[in-house]
Amino acid sequence: MAVALIIVIGVLVVGGAIVFGYYARKRRIQEWQQTAGHLGFQYSTEDPFDLLGLPFDLFRRGDGRGVENVVWGQRDGLDIKDFEYWYYQHSSDAQGHTNLDYSHVSCTVVPTAVSQFATYLVDARMMQWLLDNKGWHFELCGRWVLAYGGRTKPKLIWGVIEAAREFHQHIPKVIDETYREGS
Repeated sequence: MAVALIIVIGVLVVGGAIVFGYYARKRRIQEWQQTAGHLGFQYSTEDPFDLLGLPFDLFRRGDGRGVENVVWGQRDGLDIKDFEYWYYQHSSDAQGHTNLDYSHVSCTVVPTAVSQFATYLVDARMMQWLLDNKGWHFELCGRWVLAYGGRTKPKLIWGVIEAAREFHQHIPKVIDETYREGS
């Protein structure tokens, strides 16, 4: 009798966890859709842009990775793609039991008009801005700027979008004039 009760309780706990996970994911998708609509952007649960194909170091972390909840649109003439990136690491203990340790990151990628400009990028204005903006990480690769930080709630994605926009706005004008592609 006790064994049957333990089995029933186990089934109820597992079933409850599955149902809770389903509704939590559904609620998160609805929040993403509402946020995208509020910004005047489009939304997809999957990655329509092959963002993992961009050559950022962040996208090589982990043993497995993916992109979801992609929001995109234009603001002030700047093409913006905001998304959630996840990756996992395999780990195992002394007994050989394996675990998957997941990390989730909120990201925004914006294009730049230039493809190489490192020597002029961090002028005094940019350096001060970077020092004042703790918590965000930036990568530059080719003609793309990636801004990312810890996973945020959908309604708070403007923070990472704004970090990418402000980074883009703080790129010194001499870079655009000197290193623009095709110059």
